[in-house]
Amino acid sequence: MEWDDGSIDPYHILDGPGVYWLDYLDQGCLFRDSMQVVAGYCEDCRVYVPNIFSPNGDGHNDVLAIQTNCTLSTFSWQIWDRWGTPVFSTRDPSVSWDGRVGQSMAPVGVYVFRMNGLTPDGEVRDQGTITLIR
Repeated sequence: MEWDDGSIDPYHILDGPGVYWLDYLDQGCLFRDSMQVVAGYCEDCRVYVPNIFSPNGDGHNDVLAIQTNCTLSTFSWQIWDRWGTPVFSTRDPSVSWDGRVGQSMAPVGVYVFRMNGLTPDGEVRDQGTITLIR
């Protein structure tokens, strides 16, 4: 087999969008085929921390979870109460906060968070407040 640029490697890195030709020999017969490569749209990575949740067991917004459309290769997320006491921390973006501190339900109120992560697009950082209601 031979690509239009003369390469005979079956694995071929294309230069970009365009029409590419491939000639190949099968049982003594020469075949030619083409393919068109188009550039696709790649959505930017987004990481979002909701600012309110209600861990009351009703099945709606019972956990606070990071929302993202891409893979985070490194990640850290910390949450503190209004006195600066740590109430939640994780390095796994799939782990959510259930509104508990130890075995007890955290009180209704405003909490402070900091989140850092690394996406394919680069570093993301966010900090702000989260309101816990019941």
